[in-house]
Amino acid sequence: WEKAAALNPKDPTSCSLLGEWCVSVAGISGFSRGIASTLFTSPPTATYQEALDYFLKAETIQAGFWLKNQLNIAKCFIELKDKEAAKQWLSKNVSE
Repeated sequence: WEKAAALNPKDPTSCSLLGEWCVSVAGISGFSRGIASTLFTSPPTATYQEALDYFLKAETIQAGFWLKNQLNIAKCFIELKDKEAAKQWLSKNVSE
């Protein structure tokens, strides 16, 4: 997805999918990460903040293009312990 985003920086879908990848990697448990480190030299890393940045970039490119992107923004804010921002994005998601 990084290549797709680089080739077409005005595509919000690529940014959103990069965010989804970051969320799935950030959610890997310590136990699973330990197992992965025995199989790979170093397992991939990502954070919820990185995911949030991609989701917000997608919204900047084209606001409201995909409701799931807005829901993912709210989920990231929840993981980052910012309940107020999560509520705002969830409200926006429900009203559209």
